Order: sequence, then C-alpha cells, then structure tokens
Amino acid sequence: MVSAVIIANSDFGDYASALIDSILFHEQKIEIILIDNASRKPYRKNARYNRVRLNEPVGYSKALNIGAKESSGDWLLFLNDDVLTFDRFTQKIERLDRNAIYGLNIRTKKPKWGTGFFIHYLHGWLQVMHRKIYKKIGPFDENLKYFGLDDIDFGWRAEQLGIKIKVVDFPFVHIDVHRRMKRAGFYEQMEVSKQYFIEKVKKEREKNVR
Repeated sequence: MVSAVIIANSDFGDYASALIDSILFHEQKIEIILIDNASRKPYRKNARYNRVRLNEPVGYSKALNIGAKESSGDWLLFLNDDVLTFDRFTQKIERLDRNAIYGLNIRTKKPKWGTGFFIHYLHGWLQVMHRKIYKKIGPFDENLKYFGLDDIDFGWRAEQLGIKIKVVDFPFVHIDVHRRMKRAGFYEQMEVSKQYFIEKVKKEREKNVR
C-alpha cells in the first residue's frame, strides 16, 4: 500500500483539501496522512484521511518524519500541500525498484555552492521511496528548520549509501512554487540551513578521511 504524507498549513491557503480531492478522485486504495502544522484554523478530522494536528509549528523535516511514523504503507509518497494529481499513480509506485528514491526531477548543487563537490537531489515537493529505504537513509534531518534543505540533505545521504536517485513521470503538478518565498525570514532561514548543511558535509568528509 502507498501512504501519501501531506504537510499542510491553512494559514497560507487551504491547498491540501484540493490535493486530497484530486488523490481520492483517482485512487481508492491509498492511505492519506495530513500533518496539520499548527494552522490557526485547524483542519477538521475527516474519515477520508488521518489528520495529525500539531499544536505548534515544526520544521518541514520534522513534519515529514512525523508523517512517516504515523503511516502504515510499504511505500511513502511525501508531498507539499500545493500539489495536484491528474491521474492514477499507486500501481506505478508499487512497481518501482525498492532500492531507489524517486521524484519528478533531479537537481544539482555545483562545487562552488559551498560543499566543494557536486550534490544531486530530488526536488523536495514530491519524493517517493519504499519504507525500508527511508529507514536505511534515516529520518529527515530535523536541524534543517522551516525553510531547510531537507531534499538536498536527503539526496546527499542517499548517494553516500550508494542508493540511486531516479526520475519517474508521476502525474502530479506543483501549482504554487513561490508561495513560501514570500514568508518573512525565508531567505535568512535558507542561509542558516545552508551553512548548517555545508558544515555537516565538511565534518563527514573529514571523518571519512581519517
């Protein structure tokens, strides 16, 4: 079974309801975990999905980990709330290689970005993986806060373990790419997360050299 983990906060617009409608229009055998990240107007409990209400906002990485813990499916589909699907997808997911992680596109950070080498990762608004791979890589790094680099860090850790990163044409579209960039403190928090990640990578490389 596929578990869709959706991280949502209605303070920035109720995108999650439309996403859930689009999923259930095409799929019946799917588990939906809605992580309500402390919306001021909470999402209501609903028989169509498992709502997990957080009383205070947590970083995106921590919310993803909570969703993974609350889910029961063999396959994990991590989604931003500002996404829609336009076709069936669970059968495609269940036929994937269980030893890889998947998304719609692979991005690359070049050496001059700060780490000194290339880092490949999946754009984080959609990632798919078998639960055993999530456990092998380990949970998303919760030190990367609200505007963290969870997708970059996860891709880097996957590559360190020899886990392949692959692209599949899933029937999803991202409808509001720039919404979070408008939030106060976005660029400042991104810089904090970037510096934390660069230091983390450098420490790991130094440890491996010894």
